[in-house]
Amino acid sequence: MLSSRAPEPRPTARPARVALTTPADAARDAAQARANAEAATLAASTLHAYLGALPDPDRSRADAYWSGGGPGTPADDALLRGLTGLRGMRIENDPPHALDRESPPRAFEIPVRLRSGSGSAPR
Repeated sequence: MLSSRAPEPRPTARPARVALTTPADAARDAAQARANAEAATLAASTLHAYLGALPDPDRSRADAYWSGGGPGTPADDALLRGLTGLRGMRIENDPPHALDRESPPRAFEIPVRLRSGSGSAPR
């Protein structure tokens, strides 16, 4: 059945919004990205230094990495502190993930895989 009404006009597409970035905005964003990357690198380096300090029988160097000067009671890293006769350790980590929205972030989660060698066989 035909209608005597005129066809309804098709909706027109809205023009796309273009975000304008000024040189100052680009420089600020680049500086922020560099600061975030440096914070993540520092966090991973600190983790590696801490894990490297754990095998030392004098745990004061490892304890210094904990806020409050120690891992608490019971020790949060008790499994690692319980390794005896450690000859070597291979540390592999995934990229750090920021746990806060600070810029640069102040807290990171860093997934880690450890392979340790003690005695004659790796663990």
